[in-house]
Amino acid sequence: MFKAKTFFMSILLISSMFAPTLVGANAWTNRASQGGLGEIGSQAYGEAGGAPQKNLQSIVASVIKVFLSLLGIIFVVLLIFAGFKYMTSAGDEEKIKEAVSQIRNSIIGILIVVAAYSITYFVTVKVVNNIVR
Repeated sequence: MFKAKTFFMSILLISSMFAPTLVGANAWTNRASQGGLGEIGSQAYGEAGGAPQKNLQSIVASVIKVFLSLLGIIFVVLLIFAGFKYMTSAGDEEKIKEAVSQIRNSIIGILIVVAAYSITYFVTVKVVNNIVR
């Protein structure tokens, strides 16, 4: 079994070394060096400088959304961990109470994060865009 795993991993490693040439990565690097990607960016954004400059409101909104997304991921991981603790409690009442408390708290945390995310979205998309115009 160990020899089969080693053989499979070595085949996978060797084939991954030749993957960039097989998928044509050289064509992308050649096009990028010729300015092709900059040309596509200027066509997409309508500016010669590449991506458009963001204003302060959109930067703050992006930071808040990333932060809330990370918090959501943390609460989902806590929920999964508490469920695992509940499943492995083996009938111990103290462990069950602790796990149920963690499940309740993580669900409340997820609801708070979703509410904060929706408020942030509403404020940045609906309110700020109407005020700035």
